[in-house]
Amino acid sequence: MLNRLLKKYDQADFILQQKARVVLLLGLAMLIILPMAIGYTIIYTETTAPGVLAPTIIATLVIVFALWLLVKGHFAISGNLILIIGTIAAWLVIFFDHSDPLIRLDTIVFIFAVLSVTPLVTTGKRALIVYFTANAAILTGFMFLYGYRLGLSRVAVMDYWADNLTAMLIVGLTSYSFFSINQRALKKAQHDIQERRRAEEATAAAKAFLQSSLASLPSGILLFDEKVQFHYINPVFLDWVGKTEIDFLGKSLGEVAANYLLPESDKHMARDFITRIQKGEKIINAEICLIDKKSQKKPVSFSAAGIINDQGRMIGGVAVLIDLTGQKQMEMKLRQSQRMEAIGTMAGGIAHDFNNILSAIMGHAELLSLDMAADKAEKQSLNSIVAACLRAKELIRHILLVSREIRAEHQPVCLQVVIAEIMELLKGSLPGHVEIRRDMTPVPLWVLADPVHIHQILMNLLTNAHQAMGSDGGLIEILLEGLDIPPGQTAPVPELTNGSWAKLTIADSGAGMPPEVLERIFEPYFSTKQKGVGTGLGLSVVHGLVQSYNGLITVESRPGQGTCFSIFLPVMEPPVETQKLAPQPLLLGKNQRILFVDDEEMLAEFGEAMLSRLGYQAVTITNPDQALNIFCSDPEGFDLVITDMTMPQMSGVDLAQKLLQVRPDVPILLCTGNSESITREKALEFGIRDFLLKPIKVGEFAAKIQETLKSPLGNRV
Repeated sequence: MLNRLLKKYDQADFILQQKARVVLLLGLAMLIILPMAIGYTIIYTETTAPGVLAPTIIATLVIVFALWLLVKGHFAISGNLILIIGTIAAWLVIFFDHSDPLIRLDTIVFIFAVLSVTPLVTTGKRALIVYFTANAAILTGFMFLYGYRLGLSRVAVMDYWADNLTAMLIVGLTSYSFFSINQRALKKAQHDIQERRRAEEATAAAKAFLQSSLASLPSGILLFDEKVQFHYINPVFLDWVGKTEIDFLGKSLGEVAANYLLPESDKHMARDFITRIQKGEKIINAEICLIDKKSQKKPVSFSAAGIINDQGRMIGGVAVLIDLTGQKQMEMKLRQSQRMEAIGTMAGGIAHDFNNILSAIMGHAELLSLDMAADKAEKQSLNSIVAACLRAKELIRHILLVSREIRAEHQPVCLQVVIAEIMELLKGSLPGHVEIRRDMTPVPLWVLADPVHIHQILMNLLTNAHQAMGSDGGLIEILLEGLDIPPGQTAPVPELTNGSWAKLTIADSGAGMPPEVLERIFEPYFSTKQKGVGTGLGLSVVHGLVQSYNGLITVESRPGQGTCFSIFLPVMEPPVETQKLAPQPLLLGKNQRILFVDDEEMLAEFGEAMLSRLGYQAVTITNPDQALNIFCSDPEGFDLVITDMTMPQMSGVDLAQKLLQVRPDVPILLCTGNSESITREKALEFGIRDFLLKPIKVGEFAAKIQETLKSPLGNRV
């Protein structure tokens, strides 16, 4: 009841709330006492004098008004009004009551009662002094001005005055002391409250800062108690698993492990962590696997430690989980890069050996062909052998391009030619139950690109198409067409701008893909293939390469209806064709002496035969150390040195440098089957006159020998 009446004071401080309750109780008590006093006066004293009844009735009404003010929240006005009216009413009764003196004088007790409440109402010491001083003055004036009317002797008046004044002084001093004590206690309490509030605010700020810091970290943070039960989970971890903090609060590490860890061995390991943490051990960078909100595996590094108090007991602890997804992807990318590097190295070695074999086959075939009449069937067969060798040379170049063993820069690339080359490469690897249909525009479509990248794009898409059809086989369609979008015309694909485009479409009749897979196919390392089949990098690489050429790639697929990739690349103007020169006759030598060095016996034999046929004296050596000794024995006896690059005892560059130390002006021609081992620029820096890639046609060899012999020292080409 009182709480409802004092609702206005709900937001006030505690002391004011208590004072309001006391004043309310005092006012209600006076409302009960005053009517009783009026009734007593009328019934028992048979007094109806207005001087007695009027003040009491007026005081009752004023107190009702004061209580209304109190309920409305005006504490100071209400409290002082009750005190003033209470004391005035009592003094009026004393002054105007004409009953027995004892009855009149005992009313002063009511004044003492009212004055004792003043410390609860007043807010300053000055007001307290005014109340008591005023009442002491009224008491003195009444006793000395009206005391003779009471029929008391002078001694009785003085005694009554002294006794009541002393009592009033004691009440006043007591009230003043209580007031002072209360004020000091209040100030102390307020200071303590402020200090506590500041401490709570500082604690709250520190807690908020800690929570904000934990929430801002990119790692999962979990705080646990002495039982290794979690009482705080930061938002990062909750976002990983797609849960709320309520799902983890109060749960142990073992319970969380049972629901969010894979495989079963990780669950047992997590349970073992609890025992180790409680023993005071630290768990550092233990790799475990979480189940994330998409039911995917998320590798994380788990570290945890308990917080030990002075008594050696664990009172809590913290666990930190670091997402290893990016690290694992980088490791996979590194392994893939190392594997490609190994493939490239192997391809380079194979290319070197294969080019040596081709050099011998093509060279001997050309030598035989030179001595035959043009109309002989054998000459046609030999020419076919040479053509096949040149084709094999191109295939090796493409293998080296794909394996990145040789570098290619942006250059005009005819898409029809690249598609034809890729089909030749895939011809032997695709099973017979996979049918490939090509429909390409007869108009050559040229793009400015790295041929390696175009090969990579086609190889990835065609390999994926083949794998999508599985063992049942199916149909792969390759469509190539030109697309012109003049200004003002709406493009078939919104992302395309005005201009000329080449549209390459690769469609398969495979299993197709559902929408949730289709959304992620260009993500790095995303793969739907079985473990060990692919890396998940193919389509992401294709997407990146197409975008690097300001192109666009789109995909359409439905389960059971196959997949269709469309690639749009900006078309360039066709390059200007160079006029083909008529076959030139062989350039023959004039019996110059040439040192020919190659560790392959068959190439050394071919070199000797070719040089002799071209009109040179050939000294063929298969050992570079022996070649160096022969040259040192007669440095001026050789007009030219032709050396292979890759030899077991000594490289061609090392041999060339040693020869140049003996004779700085000796012309040297370097031959290699792998351009990655040395470039033309590097060869020229070492003092070598010129550089040739195997296999080499006899006519090309003859021209290069003449060019090298005629090139002056210091003007190397």
